[in-house]
Amino acid sequence: MVGTALSGLPADAGEPVAALTARTLGPLTDRQAAFQSVYVPMRDGVRLAVDVWLPQTLAATRRVPTALRATRYWRASDTSPTDPEQDPEARRWLGAGYALVTVDARGSGASFGHRTTELSQQEIDDYGEVLDWIAAQPWSTGRVGMFGVSYDGDTAELTARLRNPHLTAVAARFADYDVYEDAVRPGGASGSPIYPWSLAIRVMDGVDGAACEFAAALDVPCEALVEEFGAPRPVDGPDGRSLLAAARREHQPNLDLREVLPGLPFRDDEADGFGWDGIGVRGSERAIERSRVPILLQGSWLDAATANGLLSHLLTFGNPQEAVLGGWNHGGSTDGDPFHAADAAADPSPDEQWDTLRAFFDRTVKAADRSTARRSSGWRLRYYTLGEGRWRSTDSWPPAGTTTRAWHLAPGGRLSTDGRGSRGSDTYVVDPTATTGRASRWNTGFTEEDVVYPDRRDADARLLTYTGAPLPADLRVTGMPVVTLRLAVDRPDADLHVYLEDVAGDGTVTYITEGVLRLSNRATVPGRPADASVRIPRSFARADAAPMVPGAFTDVTVGLVSTSVLFRRGHRIRIAIAGADADNLLPPDGDGQPTFVVDRGGSTVRLPVDRGTR
Repeated sequence: MVGTALSGLPADAGEPVAALTARTLGPLTDRQAAFQSVYVPMRDGVRLAVDVWLPQTLAATRRVPTALRATRYWRASDTSPTDPEQDPEARRWLGAGYALVTVDARGSGASFGHRTTELSQQEIDDYGEVLDWIAAQPWSTGRVGMFGVSYDGDTAELTARLRNPHLTAVAARFADYDVYEDAVRPGGASGSPIYPWSLAIRVMDGVDGAACEFAAALDVPCEALVEEFGAPRPVDGPDGRSLLAAARREHQPNLDLREVLPGLPFRDDEADGFGWDGIGVRGSERAIERSRVPILLQGSWLDAATANGLLSHLLTFGNPQEAVLGGWNHGGSTDGDPFHAADAAADPSPDEQWDTLRAFFDRTVKAADRSTARRSSGWRLRYYTLGEGRWRSTDSWPPAGTTTRAWHLAPGGRLSTDGRGSRGSDTYVVDPTATTGRASRWNTGFTEEDVVYPDRRDADARLLTYTGAPLPADLRVTGMPVVTLRLAVDRPDADLHVYLEDVAGDGTVTYITEGVLRLSNRATVPGRPADASVRIPRSFARADAAPMVPGAFTDVTVGLVSTSVLFRRGHRIRIAIAGADADNLLPPDGDGQPTFVVDRGGSTVRLPVDRGTR
């Protein structure tokens, strides 16, 4: 490390960011790599912990563009290397000719302050000040690209709404377009992985008692869990660790999401400064669009319902957009194609995914003419088809030539393409232990663990299923499957789960996608025409909720999470209906075992079919 240590800068709330110009890393000579961990003060006096990495062979007169990642998951741990050759992220960016800057969000890591909510406007405003600080450094070209996975991708994109002139591109990978509908409360139901995540981030923030509470929940010794989590990296200098301790004392009043989430079942609910529309990209479309910042998106068909978010993003934003939609876990480190072995390698690999990110930044951040990318418009999507292993590109959604085919429910658990379905009904008593397993799409968004759906023939024995005849030819489904059920239930509310599955000739059942709906949220509202092909328009507002009339048949439409899948010739299409997913979603209050009655004659399955198959 070279240069002047910046630990413990005075927190002068009135100091202009431009005045920080003199407080920079010291001059560098050729063949040196620079790393420093420093505090940068915000206008309100809160100091953010910032790591700065500069490339090797950077002459004192040379300037470089910057890759910026802002996170609430620690910019680094206290055991992370400071040698760029030992840090994969730093090695990649520095080797590509960028400075790398990473920032702990206020109220997290080694930064001071506390968190009144996640992704607050104050937090996003902080990153505007960090952008100005970077641009004032003698090593900076003034051009910055923000990037990140998940929360870090959210911060990158939300910062674009500031229209800061130094932010020239955003790469939001596996980010949350709609936190409510696509991640935490699919269909208005209550996702359970959010609660252990909420406790884990309190451990990371250093909140007193959180580590032992989490350890008790996991039934492990508290000391072992504390050791496993470690601590965030302190800033440089002899006072670094004492400053870290002081910062973590300021984290004690951080909002505990576990206390507020149960009271926020509807999208328009707010409590203690937390509101659903305040923490996602949804609702910020026009502000981000006005920035004209080019955006790179990456997502997965199997990462919660964030594929819907990516597609909605493409269809509703006017920014220049490039997107990649694959079959990975959250983060893209493992393969999640349910037709592949559980240990299959990610394709493209993480290194190849990085190459896509670097090439995008080279065009939009490193380029000398900042207006080049901003003059372009429109979007382009590369997407992967499950079960086929093939990538395609499109600039329209659904892809050109997509048509809709209908199937109807028939006696004996059959799906039929004949007529309008058959008269009669089927009764299903919900099995509250039914599950898609812990390695699910709903879990990976909070843990980044692999997505694995084993053969579901035993799981389907607990469900109400309808299965089609063997297909005479390959059939490619790309888009949003829609299932309409004429349904009666014996209580005012319940969760309806609908799965799309593939049944092979040997009886193997492969999960493809699913839709979830809390029945009290079934009402549709006038939607946005732009993304009507991606989601059923629902407000999920408290005023629009309506209980079911027990025993009365009601038409209920469920949009399944968008997908692209190839059903092979000889395979059969299956729809499976459940009322519980024990490992992933919390049911409404009650005994958890409602009775569904499905009127076959009023029920339809509609699939978006690629014109290249039939």
